[in-house]
Amino acid sequence: MTPGAVPKGLGYTGAVPYGIPFVAAVLLVIACAHVARELRRSHPVRLVVQTALGASLGGLPAARVFEVVRHVPPEIQVRVFLFGFVLGVVLGTLGTMAGGQVLGGWRSSVLAAVGALLGAAAGTGLAFLTLAARGHDAGGRAHVLAVAALLVGAFSTLGHQLGSPRPSPRGP
Repeated sequence: MTPGAVPKGLGYTGAVPYGIPFVAAVLLVIACAHVARELRRSHPVRLVVQTALGASLGGLPAARVFEVVRHVPPEIQVRVFLFGFVLGVVLGTLGTMAGGQVLGGWRSSVLAAVGALLGAAAGTGLAFLTLAARGHDAGGRAHVLAVAALLVGAFSTLGHQLGSPRPSPRGP
């Protein structure tokens, strides 16, 4: 091996080790969950349900489409990417909004829906970057797909929490 060459099969893409984007993505998911919890003092089960539904309904399909982008002809790659992006944003938003309703008929505002939509867009973009950072050698590793999907759910939940009306203070 020549000096400065990157070893194949170790998950490296260019000069960025594969583990750095993965760890950054995991930390972002944890940070989103913590901030969403602290913002509204929401019940943790509701946040988990919102995140899980946003990730499974929006994040996982988007991540799978982003995996396919590498294997389609170059002339349709942009269209496939845009399809995955729109799929992740729309279904991630709907999943998060449904998760807010599951545990008690929580009424969401328009701002909560817009927040969930913007959060899902940010999460879907970060999911694409996380998957793109692993390069072509990494294959379809389940943990990377799961973290990419969780980015969509976590950011959508955070956006929903930011846009939700504050709970009314309970007096004595």
